[in-house]
Amino acid sequence: MIMKQCCRSCLFFVILLWFAGHGGVYARQKEQTKVDSLLKELPHQKEDSNKVNLLSALAYYYYLIDPDAGIKYGLQGLELAEKIEFKRVDWLCNNIASDYKMKPDYPNALNYFFKEITIAEELNDSVCFADAYYSVGDTYYYLGDFAKALEVNFKALKLYERIGDKDRIGDLFNNIAVDYQKQSPPHYPEALSWFYKCIKINNEIDNESSIALAYSGIAEVYMSEHNYAAASNYLDTSLKIAEKCGDGHTKAWDLCDFGICYLSMVEDTSFKYPHNGIIPMGRNALLHAAIHYLERALDTSFILHKIDVIQLCYKHLAEAYKLAGDYKNSLAAFENYTINKDSIFSRGNHDTIIKMEMDLKYEQATMETQKKAELRLQKQRNLSYMGLAGVIMLLGFSFFIVKERRKSEKLLLNILPSEVANELKAKGRSDAKLFDHVTVMFTDFVNFTQAGEHMSPNELVNELHTCFKNFDEITRKYGIEKIKTIGDAYLAVAGLPSPDPLHAENVVRAAKEINAFMQDRVAKHGNSTFQIRIGVHSGSVVAGIVGINKFAYDIWGDTVNTAARMEQNSEAGKINISQTTYDLVKGQIACTYRGEIDAKGKGQLKMYYVG
Repeated sequence: MIMKQCCRSCLFFVILLWFAGHGGVYARQKEQTKVDSLLKELPHQKEDSNKVNLLSALAYYYYLIDPDAGIKYGLQGLELAEKIEFKRVDWLCNNIASDYKMKPDYPNALNYFFKEITIAEELNDSVCFADAYYSVGDTYYYLGDFAKALEVNFKALKLYERIGDKDRIGDLFNNIAVDYQKQSPPHYPEALSWFYKCIKINNEIDNESSIALAYSGIAEVYMSEHNYAAASNYLDTSLKIAEKCGDGHTKAWDLCDFGICYLSMVEDTSFKYPHNGIIPMGRNALLHAAIHYLERALDTSFILHKIDVIQLCYKHLAEAYKLAGDYKNSLAAFENYTINKDSIFSRGNHDTIIKMEMDLKYEQATMETQKKAELRLQKQRNLSYMGLAGVIMLLGFSFFIVKERRKSEKLLLNILPSEVANELKAKGRSDAKLFDHVTVMFTDFVNFTQAGEHMSPNELVNELHTCFKNFDEITRKYGIEKIKTIGDAYLAVAGLPSPDPLHAENVVRAAKEINAFMQDRVAKHGNSTFQIRIGVHSGSVVAGIVGINKFAYDIWGDTVNTAARMEQNSEAGKINISQTTYDLVKGQIACTYRGEIDAKGKGQLKMYYVG
């Protein structure tokens, strides 16, 4: 067994190097021929769109073997495309983004995925739009920003539903379920609901691999809730489907999860044998089963180069062997796990690893003779306590720094859109930008002055806070950027800083929810709250940061002024939209034509009431 662990250790290290970008033999053999062929053609190409396509292909095929080279050729392709005014470079941006993602360099990956979205908007290509949003959601997932991943995945889902791409819809159902599952705290009911939707749609298109993946996700939810019987049943279903359709990746995860499930039963002090239909077995049998499945998962993962599963298997094998009293194999498994210790540290497990290492070395010492064990134990305790004290101080200081940094970043993100905040942190400034396709919403409380006469200052401010807080939640739901409040007015915009093909529809639907919320509040509270009127207009705006002290993100342009005129010409409990916005939402949202109405400084404008 030790020899087997040592062999695996060497292979594990090779795989780590392969994934770190040093070049794997397998990948080079598979892709190098294509790359060499393209490189031979490159010097003979004219400065035209064919050369752009060739450079894009190089960016694509270098993805696994040398992402840096892929980025280099991809950027050359973009430079040439700009020179010859070739616009169809959405796929080139996607290839460059994928190379950055492989490095991994997620901020730059997102930057080029967003470029792809902008190009898709200019080309009015719904499929390109949807694919780009799908990639952005996937990138946010790997960044660990599951809330943002969820938001983007919902945008992609709307687009794929319009296109009717059931394969991608099924994939997104699974991604959305996992995003809910990974939230802090986890949203397990929502995760289960989306996993079941994933199973339903993939049954319709006979996609067994995605069905197996969804069953595996359901099992992990039940395992997190200590419902080992349900987890075991779903894992068994997933494993059978994965083996049937030859899905080795899901099979590797299922085997690993089976091992973790059995190990969890051993470690769970509330678990009773037998339990909820699981095959009756005692503690030793459960440990044997855990080790058996983790070993199988390890073998499968080495074949498939699944480094994440390999790390997880070694981590839990170390614990399983320790509980079984097999300290030699426990330490060997743990040493394999810590080969890539730096990457594990980055996931926040520093204190856990130190504790495991100290425990394992302590228990290894007990295998020596009693006298030697006592001497070594005392020495180790003294060193450990000193080391632990230093670690605790370091962790405490690190925790303080991270906590304060998160506070600052949270405050910045509360003031600015995330893309603008990232630009400000990276460059120390943020450039003003023109956005051609946005929709602006203004709201205003009609009877604000009269209502204020019947309310104390505290009551007035509290009511405003309650209303605007709910407006914030509704706009966030639709991916709309709140710009500011001006007294009792509320200004928001969709379509920036990230393009949104549904900007008009999203704003009007949000306006309907805001209006319904206020009408319900008026019915309940009467003169203690406000009547609202809303105006909406679509067009182009300039957006950027103004000021140095107490700076703010703001928008300017005729579109903003026209949206204000729409609000001023609305009525209490009504949503007034312009002809431009109506043209974007007709067929999706019912509207009533009001005719041409004189708007201050604008002349006669066609207006519509929503509903």
